[in-house]
Amino acid sequence: MSSNVRRIHYLVVLAVFFSALVFGDNAAAKQVTLGPYDTADGKYDVTFDTSRIPEEQMKQFVLLSPALSPSDYMFAPSLELCITRDPRYRDCGSRKLDSPNFFSNAEVNLDRGREALQFLSTLSFPKELQKVVRYHKDSLSFSLWIQETRYQFFKTLDSNLLKRQSHGIDPTRLCNSILKKIEHASTQSEKYLLVHDWWNCVNAAFRKELGSYPVPSWQSFLKAYGIEEGPAVKRLFSKATDLEEKGRYAEAKTLYERIIREYPEDIKEDEISSEEYGTWALDRLKVMACRARRPADFSATDPQVLADRIREALRKKESCVLANLASCDFIVGAKNSDNFWSLPPEEAGPIILAASQRFDHRSSSSRKLSDQYWHLEFSDLEHKGSYAFGLKNIRNAWIWDSFMTSSHSLLDALHEPKKKKQK
Repeated sequence: MSSNVRRIHYLVVLAVFFSALVFGDNAAAKQVTLGPYDTADGKYDVTFDTSRIPEEQMKQFVLLSPALSPSDYMFAPSLELCITRDPRYRDCGSRKLDSPNFFSNAEVNLDRGREALQFLSTLSFPKELQKVVRYHKDSLSFSLWIQETRYQFFKTLDSNLLKRQSHGIDPTRLCNSILKKIEHASTQSEKYLLVHDWWNCVNAAFRKELGSYPVPSWQSFLKAYGIEEGPAVKRLFSKATDLEEKGRYAEAKTLYERIIREYPEDIKEDEISSEEYGTWALDRLKVMACRARRPADFSATDPQVLADRIREALRKKESCVLANLASCDFIVGAKNSDNFWSLPPEEAGPIILAASQRFDHRSSSSRKLSDQYWHLEFSDLEHKGSYAFGLKNIRNAWIWDSFMTSSHSLLDALHEPKKKKQK
């Protein structure tokens, strides 16, 4: 694309941008998500309303996000970059100075850096992004100067080129010892390696002067235009759980199904677990399906009454009764640990009932942990393992919402349905 065509393109985008701001094209307004983009911290995207900022404009601004740093709009490609399947590059060879196509490929990289700088120089942007754009331009222009200087030096081996100042950085004052080594180096390969030291020296000095990315300015931009940062799946999951808590199950179900369909590999992480969002969404769908069958969990005003009902179901080996005593939102896991996972009561009940053959029922006891929690506990017949049924107080009603054990074999059995779902 020629510079004139590019300039016209940006003017058109700018006109559309301000037209939308002034006239508020509500008829065409919609929620749009750009991404996901791969970053060092995982997937990243942005969601925004096109009545507040046009999609084409946001496609440009998102390139300046700190989440995408470092980027081609902050650092020029190094001369050595060569992408094998990119038709712009010739055969890469060693990618170093001794490669036959080094200079022609280096010119491709210099052009890429210049095009990125041209993009920033012609970009129309709202006032909130002024410091962000300036930061990128300063960073990119200095980075490009480094690569252009290296290119000229490799062409001529004139060390005076490395002594020139740029952006207030004086190599003769800051990197004099390195410059002397380059001047005294006897071979081209030695000089090539030493120029990397010069690069590091001038770059470190400039980065110190430049400072860090202006994050507050980026956040002001997000706030001014109601832009939400990703990953989108995290927002969808949060919205779905909020709808579920409000009893709006049909809407929550739609979002959970969308997560399973559109984000099958995205990971949900917190302080104690790491699991695919799709698996979490499937768990929530099972909870809601349980609630559709029996809208209210079994509850008792006295935890001892609930504990006695569980004991009776275990003694009579009543699998269905045991499952119906458990909360739809049921978790199982290791005793005295944060390792828990969701398991529907109809799946957990038979496994717990089968294990209860090893319980020492005479040793069972129920005890208060706090005003909110109560445990019904058993040891096994050999008094080597322990089992706890967790009872929870919700608005003065006691429910059975968890089961914990120290038995490794039972934990494996409880985790088996989870492994099948993940496959």
